[in-house]
Amino acid sequence: MILRRLPQHVKDQNWIAVVLDFVIVVAGILIAFQISSMAEKRGEVAQFDRQMEALKVEMTENLDRYEIAVDRIRDQYESITALRELLADPESAATEAEINNLFYKSIGVIGIYTKRNSLDVALSSELFVESNAAELIDQIEQWEEKLAQLNRVQQDALNFRDNIMHAHFSETLAYASILGATGIAEGRIAPSRFENSREELSQDRVLDNILAGRQLSTFQDLVYINDLVEQTHEIIASSKSLNARH
Repeated sequence: MILRRLPQHVKDQNWIAVVLDFVIVVAGILIAFQISSMAEKRGEVAQFDRQMEALKVEMTENLDRYEIAVDRIRDQYESITALRELLADPESAATEAEINNLFYKSIGVIGIYTKRNSLDVALSSELFVESNAAELIDQIEQWEEKLAQLNRVQQDALNFRDNIMHAHFSETLAYASILGATGIAEGRIAPSRFENSREELSQDRVLDNILAGRQLSTFQDLVYINDLVEQTHEIIASSKSLNARH
């Protein structure tokens, strides 16, 4: 309507009306632009909030996994410690079944799996980079470092198990007896014709070295995963705080 009146006002040389029409048109454009910018900003804030919520949920899931792993690794560490103590003490009244059970617990490397899809999405987002979340970014960098340390220790433990531990265990231990003591071999494999002689095992220096290595690696697992748990708590708290501010 205004744009249709403008040529007529110019033709009539009604300059006041021309100026008023021009001001109205420019004001309308500016208002429309402002409304569009506000809607875009609200959309960005909503997207950022979704990213922070997804990050918080993912880290909470990781925290649950870590805390379950801590219990399992602590049990393994205590089992390996008890096994070394039993083999070193000829007066111990432990049965062969108890020793075999401890051997079984000492063999596996407990995997710790971390989800990070939402983290990677957040880190690649311009919204996250522009959010002035310096504290959260620092926390994530520390979390990444602790996760890398844990992964390295776990990989070392796997290499140790596959290349050193299994080779010696297959020569010195009766695996079927170990599995029989746990009950998982029942109905699957025939009972072993061999036993794990406590006297022979207690004199096996290589075996003790291997168990000492596993004891150390599980202790390192506990240290690094507890650090990771603490750092994950901090990320969850910071992501909640950022979410609340936007």
